Amino acid sequence: FTIPLLMGMGLPGWLAVIPAIVICACVGVLVELLAYRPVRRTGNSLTCLITAIAMSFVLENLAQAIPAIGPDPRVPYTLFADTISVGGVSISHATIITIAVSAVIMVALYLFTQKARIGCAMRCVSEDKSASTLMGINVNHTILITFAIGAGLAAVAALMYVSQYPRVYTTMGATLGIYAFVAAVLGGIGSLPGAMLGGLLIGIVQSGANTYISSSMSDTFVYLILIVGFSYFYATIQYNPVEVANNLKKNGGFIPGFRPGRPTADFIRKVINKVTLFGAIYLGIIAVLPVLLGTIMSNTRFSFGGTSIIIVVSVALETVAAIEAQMLMRNYSGFLEK
Repeated sequence: FTIPLLMGMGLPGWLAVIPAIVICACVGVLVELLAYRPVRRTGNSLTCLITAIAMSFVLENLAQAIPAIGPDPRVPYTLFADTISVGGVSISHATIITIAVSAVIMVALYLFTQKARIGCAMRCVSEDKSASTLMGINVNHTILITFAIGAGLAAVAALMYVSQYPRVYTTMGATLGIYAFVAAVLGGIGSLPGAMLGGLLIGIVQSGANTYISSSMSDTFVYLILIVGFSYFYATIQYNPVEVANNLKKNGGFIPGFRPGRPTADFIRKVINKVTLFGAIYLGIIAVLPVLLGTIMSNTRFSFGGTSIIIVVSVALETVAAIEAQMLMRNYSGFLEK
């Protein structure tokens, strides 16, 4: 909203992005100081996640309460409206500028995190806050700068997005945030080149779904990628085969046919990857199955979703396991065996 307001005051689009970057960076710093830092001192990763969701709602509703913005969508001034023709194909200036600016920012950000002192500090803090403190890194200062840079880059992304889709509303960042999260999960959390490739993959999937299947199914395929990617990577991150293999070796255990140590860890990793991959694909299919069936059956709407099915089945399995455990504790035979 900052860019349309500044353009309405007479500033050109390329110049309006500069104060927008400053304003967004200041908002990011305030969010870190007022919301995240108190939670980070006394909470854990789950409370930080809840805080992130809460702050997104706070910012959306706060923007709607500001008279200069309001809840109604706005149509900003047209940016980069000209087109060029190459081989009979028309390409807008907005598309070319978006690709060029994105590539330049990605390269600059990658070099910044790899070469600059503060960039190296960011990578250290993301890896281990306690060790970073012992190495003399100011963790709070580093996180504050990270929030400022991220919020400032969000202003540039907003300008590129508005140039492609000239309609601004307060909740437009929710879907984009999901896309960004999916791209980060696909590319590997903490990898800038991986996040860029993940974003390109999402764009290809959406374009293919819009062209060959249905425009209403593009978000469904992104949701499928989110479920599969997050389930797979979360399980691989949480389960450490090397640690399991070392614990087996220390306690005198072993897997028949494999030597203790690295061979055991490689075998466990291979098994976990296969099981987790197929399990993640299964969860993704279950999650999007009602949407797919509704599209196939002439847009029939189901009163339940795939996530609801997963929750119901999980609760049922947990309930059965708890009942089984209670019965075995009281010397009853398991009722599932009869």
